[in-house]
Amino acid sequence: MNIKINKKSLIIFGTLLIVAFASWFTYNILWHSTKANLTTVQQQSRQQNNQKKADVANGKSGGGDSNTAGQGTYTPPTSSNNITLIPEEKGEQVVVTTRLQGFSDGTCNLTITNGGKTVAQTAQVIYQPQFSTCAGFSTPVSSLGTGTWNLSLSVTSDGITNSKTSTLEVK
Repeated sequence: MNIKINKKSLIIFGTLLIVAFASWFTYNILWHSTKANLTTVQQQSRQQNNQKKADVANGKSGGGDSNTAGQGTYTPPTSSNNITLIPEEKGEQVVVTTRLQGFSDGTCNLTITNGGKTVAQTAQVIYQPQFSTCAGFSTPVSSLGTGTWNLSLSVTSDGITNSKTSTLEVK
């Protein structure tokens, strides 16, 4: 009888050890994979932004101000009309999509409030030929709860900041 208890204990201990190792391994693989993907996206964004600046400097593409197009300078937009902010509730997340006309680089700062709760996120501007975008924002509904979410996006490029606000009824 004593041998069976030892075998049971050994089997239970071995199983727990395997589960612990599998959890640690999975966490580390996912964490490093996500971190590597983020680094790759940031590098691509920097390369695209540098290419856009080179194109503008060479007169291949205009910046945010059509008066300077082809003159070798980039001037970011100075109007919030160049920013489109699209918040959507998707399951247990609120995803915020952006369209930035005339931006080649910069930083996006999103602040979301609901009642007394606030969430702030930052992302890089990613240049695309037709329109640029913020690298992406997603917020769990549980972080702010249901109700009217007030969203404020500010985009800063070459020292110029433009802002746009929106609201979303989260259920």
